[in-house]
Amino acid sequence: MKSFEQILNEATDASSRGELADKRKFDPKNPDVRVKGVGVYKLRQLYNNVAAKFKDLAETATAAAKEENRHEDFQKILELVSEKSILSHLLGAISDVEKELNSPLIKRRITLMAKSKLPVIPEEVKKEKDLYEAAPPDKDIEKFILAAKPKFKAQYGKDWEDKLYATAWKMYSEKHGKK
Repeated sequence: MKSFEQILNEATDASSRGELADKRKFDPKNPDVRVKGVGVYKLRQLYNNVAAKFKDLAETATAAAKEENRHEDFQKILELVSEKSILSHLLGAISDVEKELNSPLIKRRITLMAKSKLPVIPEEVKKEKDLYEAAPPDKDIEKFILAAKPKFKAQYGKDWEDKLYATAWKMYSEKHGKK
C-alpha cells in the first residue's frame, strides 16, 4: 500500500503533469487535457487560465511597486511562481500535452482522424464554452429541431439536447440512406 507521501510525490511529479484525456478520439485543435491532481480541461481553457494568472501576477507586481508595504504582495508573487504552484503545474501540463500532440503516435492518429469520414464541426459553429450543437445539414431537420426543442426539454430534462440532436442525426441518416 502506498503511503500518503508517495501518492503526493506522484501527483506533484514535475516530469508528468498532464496528458490527453482520451488518446483515441479527440479534437486535435482543442483536446481534453487531464491535468494530474487537478481535473480535465480543454487545451484552450488551460491557455486562458494561465494567461489570467499571469495577468493577475502582473497587476499584483505593479500594485506592489507603488505601495510602501510591498512584502505581502511580493510574497504572493513568489507563491504564484514557485515550483509547486498551480501556475507551474498548469504550465507543465500544457508543455506535456504539446509534446504528446507532436509525438509520432498522436500525429498518426490525427492524420487518420482527418482522413476518416467523420463529420468535422467547423469552428464558427462551436459555442464559446467549447460546447456546441451540430445540426444535420438539412433544412427540414433544422425545422424539426426548432419545433421539437420545447418538447424535448420537457421530456428529457438536462439531457434534452443530446437526445434531440441524436434524433435529428438518426432522421438525417434514414432520409439520406446512410448508416
